[in-house]
Amino acid sequence: MPGVQLYTTWLDAGDQGTDVSYESPVRALVRLSAPLGLRVSGENTGGNDLAAMQLSVDRVRELGLTGMAWMREPDMHGTTYATLADYARLIGALRAGS
Repeated sequence: MPGVQLYTTWLDAGDQGTDVSYESPVRALVRLSAPLGLRVSGENTGGNDLAAMQLSVDRVRELGLTGMAWMREPDMHGTTYATLADYARLIGALRAGS
């Protein structure tokens, strides 16, 4: 379907086991959309640290997602959550294929 893309929040949610009933929302959406040829992208849950950002970027790479958004951009300008500099570094590495 040209122009159709599925989208999910909880990109940073972990898998809870090896059974498909315990997989993360994004992994389930990718599995269900693949036979239909639909693309998938996602965003984090918000208020996340660098580890969650790294997991989100890893999911983009691993699952072949078309993109990733970061919820609550203002959080990226403090010291409590992942920062804009972290985002730039991880996305740059993703684009470079490393």
